Amino acid sequence: MKTRIAQILSAAIALMGVVHIVATFTPLIDGKLKPLDHQPHMSFLYMSVMCGMLIVLCGVLAFFLQTKIKDDVCMMRIYVIIVSALSVAGILAVCFMPANPFAIVLLCLTLSLAIASFVAKREAK
Repeated sequence: MKTRIAQILSAAIALMGVVHIVATFTPLIDGKLKPLDHQPHMSFLYMSVMCGMLIVLCGVLAFFLQTKIKDDVCMMRIYVIIVSALSVAGILAVCFMPANPFAIVLLCLTLSLAIASFVAKREAK
């Protein structure tokens, strides 16, 4: 049951990464980024898209590693690194964007995944 909850949280985190990427291109399509010069504009796009892709990738990896971590210690270490990176991303999202509700949702999802994974690991011992 805990594995299923962690998979649902991982899928939700990956979905939040997709939302981040879509939210990056929405102001671009609306023309709200025209005041930026070319180089800051390209830097903004790169950082925003890469941040979203990192969240998507970590969410997908955490989803698929759920079934593998019980058998393999190496996979468990990789999983812990991924969940730790997601937790840091959630905390920093709120630190840098405190008024953004999606940052708060990402923080709640990542910390819930970390807690669910910790509880599942303690129960497995």
